[in-house]
Amino acid sequence: MKLQSFFIMKFSSSRLKYENYRIKIKLSEARENNEIIRVGNSPLISELNKIRKVTSENLHEVSAAEIDIKKLRKKRNSEVNKSKIEKLNYLIDKYLFIDDIIYVHFDNIKHYNSLMKKKLFINNKEYVRLISSAGNARQQNVIFIKKELYEKIDNFIENGRDENYKIGKSKYNAYAGLVSSAGHRVEFPKIVVIKDYKTTRKTKVDFVTTEKEEEPFVEERFVELEFVPFDGMGICSINYMNKIAYELDLDFVPSWFVFRSAWLKGMVCSFDFKEFSKIKKISKIKDIYGDEHSIEDIDMILTESQFKLSGAYRNFHHYVSEIKTRDYGFWITRTSPKKEKRIATTNYQYLQCLDMDEEDVLKICEPTIQYFKDVSGLSWEKTILFLIGSLSKEDINLRWWNSLDPLVRLLLTNPEFMSDGFVRNKLKKMISKKIKESYIGTLRIFGNYQVMISDVLAFTEHALGLEVKGLLKEKEVFSNFWNKENSKKISALRSPMTYRSEINVLNVKNNKETQKWFGHLTGIVY
Repeated sequence: MKLQSFFIMKFSSSRLKYENYRIKIKLSEARENNEIIRVGNSPLISELNKIRKVTSENLHEVSAAEIDIKKLRKKRNSEVNKSKIEKLNYLIDKYLFIDDIIYVHFDNIKHYNSLMKKKLFINNKEYVRLISSAGNARQQNVIFIKKELYEKIDNFIENGRDENYKIGKSKYNAYAGLVSSAGHRVEFPKIVVIKDYKTTRKTKVDFVTTEKEEEPFVEERFVELEFVPFDGMGICSINYMNKIAYELDLDFVPSWFVFRSAWLKGMVCSFDFKEFSKIKKISKIKDIYGDEHSIEDIDMILTESQFKLSGAYRNFHHYVSEIKTRDYGFWITRTSPKKEKRIATTNYQYLQCLDMDEEDVLKICEPTIQYFKDVSGLSWEKTILFLIGSLSKEDINLRWWNSLDPLVRLLLTNPEFMSDGFVRNKLKKMISKKIKESYIGTLRIFGNYQVMISDVLAFTEHALGLEVKGLLKEKEVFSNFWNKENSKKISALRSPMTYRSEINVLNVKNNKETQKWFGHLTGIVY
């Protein structure tokens, strides 16, 4: 799998230094029969490729070259093969290396301020600041672009918005940075954006009072707090989710996905809102601009919190027309997994928030201790599972095989190598590392990481203008995974954890109504 590449540079007060590594964006994947299944990059890279006249045929050439290089490397080392590999790498770099943009890393804000007052030239080409997404900012990186391309790319990012619309600098910086999010482009859905649902309720909190020159005083109080239950969340039709599975060439239908477009981001899960609206005898839905839409024609319902610059467009039709003019597209960055894992690992944050005595500590450590005993016994099967992590029959194919560590492939092919001194020594080091990690709270527990979202039936009630009741009450959840385990209570922990209030014991609800509306979804907790 080749990766889209471009320079990253480090900036210091004295000079710019080239670093011999590259920022990487997934570009392509190949089937077992060498056929391309999809091309994934980002709106920014996609637009730059159009300017550079890099076509999908060129990217297919790249993938074919990657496959040829792998084959040549398996052959005998010779000058002829070396020459062929060199030519193929030249072809790959010709289409994939992008010198139009540069990531500059700043160790000090003073260095950034200094550079912004001056001009940046590389190979006699002037570069100017383009964007720094939220992820870039956390890593102290800023994307610069060739000055000659700035106006064209800036127009692409702005997407025809009303530039008089007021927005804070930090928010603008984060939202504009969505253009660099890596993903896979899919068909643009028919979207309706609705107002956010806000509600207030009395909530027990730790209230901190600070007097001058005194220690803070903390007391429990009930206060009125405003909540936005569906913040960043949307729903799509069952049919559209099937389309997503087809366009991404998945062998399963996902339950949810994370998406990006111009000034648009968030998560969407599938829900049969069309069937629900028929039951309620509602055929129209109103968007934030006051326009009515036929529910039968809609693919997706999003909230105002997901459309970051909704006030910068006359209506959603205006927004979509600007998207189509620039061919910006709709991008999927992540989908639900095909199957939930059954084992998760803790961290020190989870453990330090628990009220445990010595017996509890022994109990929570027991599965991890037993696991190390099994693996240290050098059982061939247990050792392979240790090296792989987890294994499902449906995951086994040629791509899976090629992704394995050479040591794993060796042991799967020749289990007798388990007694080899080199192999035993390497395994011992790997196991010792895991044991040391357990000392700081990396313990194995029965559980998994799943996306948690609000009651989607309640979301649909709000979207249709009905009284919001939903199917789940406070401290209730629905989860297909935990229903299959016949669990009545689960402990839900947020990661990263900032306070002990982010551990909650929740009641698992499972009845005919929850099964009817939520039963088709996996990898998700309502």
